[in-house]
Amino acid sequence: MFMSSLGVVRAALRAFPLVLLTGGGAERASVGPVVPPAPAPVPPRPTPAPEPAPECGESAAYGVTFRAVWDADSHGNRPPFPSGAHFSRVAGAAHAEEVSFWSAGGIATPGIESMAETGSVSTLCREIEAEADRGGSGPCLMSAEASFQSPGSVSFSFEADAERPSLTLVSMIAPSPDWFVGVNGIRLLESATTPEPTAGRPSPPAMPT
Repeated sequence: MFMSSLGVVRAALRAFPLVLLTGGGAERASVGPVVPPAPAPVPPRPTPAPEPAPECGESAAYGVTFRAVWDADSHGNRPPFPSGAHFSRVAGAAHAEEVSFWSAGGIATPGIESMAETGSVSTLCREIEAEADRGGSGPCLMSAEASFQSPGSVSFSFEADAERPSLTLVSMIAPSPDWFVGVNGIRLLESATTPEPTAGRPSPPAMPT
């Protein structure tokens, strides 16, 4: 049985789809299998951005414990350990790094002088409050006790922030020739966002004014 030319063409079209090719301003037909286009490559997953490091809040709370360990054993026998040995009220402030209320070998302010001679911190607190009004310090910090025996201890709490990350504290030694102990500008932050770990800090030697 012979098929007509038209039947052959129809059979071919059923077997092979018709592809229309263009080019050179003319169209032409081509019979053949259609190759499907290759799938588009899958883009790589974006790398997730690292989470930001936690930041400190606007302020942080700290606790201070002053432990006096001056006693007859640590003092020695010459001169004898005085009766009624004690320290005056602990006072100071959290302040900006560029602020200083006293320094070893420096000239004492009237507030430091009064504290070292009498144990009173009224003048020192007025100096601190004047600096607080200029924005360089927090309020005057004071322990509740006007004085405490040695050996002995006092504790109190306070707040500091990134603008006032340093701590200064002082206390008179009595009886003594106007000596006192203190810390000057201890940093409370390792960086702008990281508080210093809790640690005990020994008091420096007594400083004469």
